[in-house]
Amino acid sequence: MKDLKAFIEDLKSNENLAKKFENVKDSKEIVELAKKEGYEFTEDEFMDLQLSAVSGGFSWGDAKNLFGKFVGTAATVVNEADKMINQGKQSVQNINDSRR
Repeated sequence: MKDLKAFIEDLKSNENLAKKFENVKDSKEIVELAKKEGYEFTEDEFMDLQLSAVSGGFSWGDAKNLFGKFVGTAATVVNEADKMINQGKQSVQNINDSRR
């Protein structure tokens, strides 16, 4: 079985594989379908990768490229990532405001 890193790399290079994930909407489904395709990783590992994408582990463009290929035009993951980024920015703003 291949790991999460191999899964992401294969998604970038294999359009047939990417198409299988286009309409998958949540991480549990992604993990289950990936397992059927010969990959093994946990939902937590996948979620950690998503969080890494929004916390600086990847650039925003990388996150869109990686996740957008298998989560219907990037809507699900990118929208959720955008929400997390905005919440983080708001938290930082609130902290900064409270220090004034």
